[in-house]
Amino acid sequence: MSSPLPVPSKAALTALRGLVVGTSCTLALIAEDRRRRIRNALTAIENGERIRQAKNYNTGGAALAVALEEESLLDAGVSPLAPGPYAALPTEIIRQYDSARAAELEQLRRGEDASESKTTHKENDSGPHACGQSRRETPRSFTPKKRTLTGQHHFIPPVEGTPITQTRHIHHRFSRKADNEGGGRSSLAFPSNDKIVVMIQEACRTRELGQMEKAASLIFEATNQNQAPGNLNEAWMEASSLLCRTYLDLERAEDAAKILSTLLARAPLTEARYFDFQPVRLIELLLANATQAKTGENICPAKLETAIGLFLPRFTEKPVVQSAELLAVGRALLDHAFAVGKSTRAIDVYWRCISVSESQYDFTSWVITKLHDAGDYKAAIRLFLANYCKMSPSAPSIIRIAGPVVQCVEKAHNYKSAQVLKTLLNIASGRCQLKTEWVMRLLTAHWRRHGSFEDLETFFQQLIDLGLKDVTYHLDGVYRVMIELALEAGEDLKAELIFDQASTELPQLAHDVRLLGIFARFKAKQQDWEGVRESFVAMKLDSKPALDACGTAFVPVVKTYATGHTVQETDAFMRSYITELKVPLSRYLVTLMAKQYASIRDLESFVEWLGYCSTAGFQVDAAFTNAVLVSCRRNWNVPFRDLRTLFRKLRALNPNFVDRHTERVMMDAALSSDNKLEGGFARGRVLSLRINPNMGPIRGKSDTEHEVTLAMKEALRYRHPAKALSIYKRALHLGMPFSECALKLAVNAQLKLENRPYKKTYDLVLKAQDQGNNVDAILNYLLGLQLADLAAKGGEIRSIVQTAIDRIKEVGLKIADTFLHRAALICLSSGHFEGAHHYALMAAESNNHSEPCYNLDNFRIMLYSFAGLLNIDGIRHVLAKAMSSNYKEHTGCLKALKRAREMVMEARLNDAKPQQRHDAYDVLSEGIDKIVESRQRLQSQRVKLGTESVRIMRQAALDAGGAPVDFAEIPWLNSSKPKIRQDDDAELDFEEEFRRQQQEEEGRAVFDELLVLDSAFSTTGGKMAGTGAGLARPVPAA
Repeated sequence: MSSPLPVPSKAALTALRGLVVGTSCTLALIAEDRRRRIRNALTAIENGERIRQAKNYNTGGAALAVALEEESLLDAGVSPLAPGPYAALPTEIIRQYDSARAAELEQLRRGEDASESKTTHKENDSGPHACGQSRRETPRSFTPKKRTLTGQHHFIPPVEGTPITQTRHIHHRFSRKADNEGGGRSSLAFPSNDKIVVMIQEACRTRELGQMEKAASLIFEATNQNQAPGNLNEAWMEASSLLCRTYLDLERAEDAAKILSTLLARAPLTEARYFDFQPVRLIELLLANATQAKTGENICPAKLETAIGLFLPRFTEKPVVQSAELLAVGRALLDHAFAVGKSTRAIDVYWRCISVSESQYDFTSWVITKLHDAGDYKAAIRLFLANYCKMSPSAPSIIRIAGPVVQCVEKAHNYKSAQVLKTLLNIASGRCQLKTEWVMRLLTAHWRRHGSFEDLETFFQQLIDLGLKDVTYHLDGVYRVMIELALEAGEDLKAELIFDQASTELPQLAHDVRLLGIFARFKAKQQDWEGVRESFVAMKLDSKPALDACGTAFVPVVKTYATGHTVQETDAFMRSYITELKVPLSRYLVTLMAKQYASIRDLESFVEWLGYCSTAGFQVDAAFTNAVLVSCRRNWNVPFRDLRTLFRKLRALNPNFVDRHTERVMMDAALSSDNKLEGGFARGRVLSLRINPNMGPIRGKSDTEHEVTLAMKEALRYRHPAKALSIYKRALHLGMPFSECALKLAVNAQLKLENRPYKKTYDLVLKAQDQGNNVDAILNYLLGLQLADLAAKGGEIRSIVQTAIDRIKEVGLKIADTFLHRAALICLSSGHFEGAHHYALMAAESNNHSEPCYNLDNFRIMLYSFAGLLNIDGIRHVLAKAMSSNYKEHTGCLKALKRAREMVMEARLNDAKPQQRHDAYDVLSEGIDKIVESRQRLQSQRVKLGTESVRIMRQAALDAGGAPVDFAEIPWLNSSKPKIRQDDDAELDFEEEFRRQQQEEEGRAVFDELLVLDSAFSTTGGKMAGTGAGLARPVPAA
């Protein structure tokens, strides 16, 4: 028998009729009533859960919770415990609550008995509870009764163990108790403000931490619920300040800071009330607790921000109290803010401090200096122009601050140079004299900023009107820089006019060495050598500063002359000025001519020049040593051991023959990429020099490019790539300009730390590119690495390489010779000698249309490709190119010829004849003999160079009054080399063992040092630079 159809209840039909025939107002009322009932029900459920989770909860207290919730729903004077945000509840939960409320309403209207009520409740609770409770958590009895209430009925979920009848009796009992106490307010409601004040006073009197924490929580809750009075309420503020001071007495600065921060965040307060909280003492405690105990320098940025917020309150009126203690705290906050890099917050603290400082310009000068040290140059300039100039500073203060401000202008890309110079003139007028250097630097900055000499000329005339002549020590320097800028702008006539005007006002300028040197430099650029000589003839060399200035002015003239003349002509030109015009010989000239002779390997002229310098009145010093060592290493390829012996001998002759630059040259030679020593071997080389370590970049105290790159090379040689990368990033943070060499070393270090696909390495390079730097060479290197990885997977090599080249051209990246050399290397490894030859020619074309074999890398690829093809004419051609190059004595050249000779004998071409292989073998053998002979000549030149250099330096040391030095008595400077070996240079044993192992492996290596793409990338012995390590033996073409 089928079940009867469900019949809708009367309440449902009534609701549907209301929805159908009701107006829009009726629908709105129904929706609002539904929303309110949902919110009340969910609030009651949440409060019940919170009560059951309390530590002091017991089952008998559930009725009290329900009663309180019911009271909060019926009594408008009682707030619910914690209304929660239930707007985003799922629709299913809301639907279950709707059905439960409808069932209860239906039961109350129809007056059903308890049994029917139980049955209905079980049916409604047959599924999971709306709040996620299990079925066993539902009450076993539910006996609702009719009650007459004014207002809407609310659904209250039952609580386990407490019948609804009991909860209603409790509710009425608490309601009557609240009514009897008066005011209609429940005794368990949130306390009033007056009661909170009493509780605070009592807690401060007893100093019991539990009561104090409860009082503080009441302050926070009252403030958050917007029930606390304003900050102008005397009783409330007095109680809050009392609690804050009590916390300070107990050395609980964080709790006190939380109270004051809460009040300051709400509304402004009076200055007198602010000091009732003892902010100076509070901030001092916060800073003491926030500073790290070990260093005492670093501070937690979050805690510092809290302290700054307490120092920067909002007042109802302008503050008038000047306190030395408050200023001291402000200085401490500024120090910490600058230390953690919060320059913006430091400026906010400064504006608060100047209101309590009596000597405002000294304090402002100190802040400007701090901003300069922190690198916020524009902020320092703005502070100088906006505040400092209006404070009537004293003369010593102006002298102290002018230098940092001028430096800020230069480092901020010549920012507001004109305003700064005018301001300096105004505040210095009648007080002090400005250094000429400051005026010259600011005039140059104005020219660099705008690039218009007409604007500079107008600005200079304004400075004259403002009294520039009265506040400048040496006006000749100002005229000198104006003439130089006029010549740089191409305004030769204006430069002559300024010179005539300056000579009229200052007659000594007609023979000024530095001014005439400027004219000589620009005449040299115009190839007016007669005018250059006239300028030097007009110089008055009557003092040592004038002689030094003359020698300095002569250097750019010689450089310009050397670019268009031979070395012998340059030598004759220089000596004529030295002997005829008495131009002093400076260390720069010594180095310049030494490099010129070394570039053509003219040993006799080089040694003769050194002897001439030592007898021409030049004081032999470290510059002489640097010229010798650099020439020996770069032009004569002196091995490290011989170079180290020469260095030790020169240092033994006179310690003044060595300076910091000399030590850097030797360390760079010890870490050179030409050798394969790493780890302990490289460390032994550096330690054998007995020089001071390069700790500046490691400690973050040097941003010089050469120092940074040297420290990075050292870290890479010691197998510490992470350290090298850290040095690079720290140097960038300190303001080091872009250095391609440093970036290459950083890429090398990152590659050692990162596996493919080199994401972090590309991020490092692209970051430099985003700053406007050219990184094409480094991108080509990385693309070459990926090309090698792609070719290693297999496939048609020529097609893979050509596809990669086409894609690089599509994106607009210039293909460098390093990438093409990598492509040629891949072709060689797979036996595609024609492709290797093709890409080697492309590499030569991409390098400024150079001839083939323009460097050692290109020569080796061309040689291997011709050897693999048995092209005898090609082999003769590349040998002729090598014999006329400057790399013919390089060890890599000799090894390449030997390897090519082996390839010729191993060739298996179909059309190759034995006679053809023998002819190629003979050609290569002849080339090897020539290379060996050239290397022997170079070795004899090395010996002679070292001997003559030591002889000249020894005589110079004796002429300077030094004692004679016997090298035989110095360890490792004599020929016998006795027992000192173990104590002095034990690392040499490791070197010899390492080199012996390398020589044993040379027979098994396929391409030993085949290709060095870039010296900066080959710090690991060429493995990353494409030396061919790990590549397969070329497979002869079928």
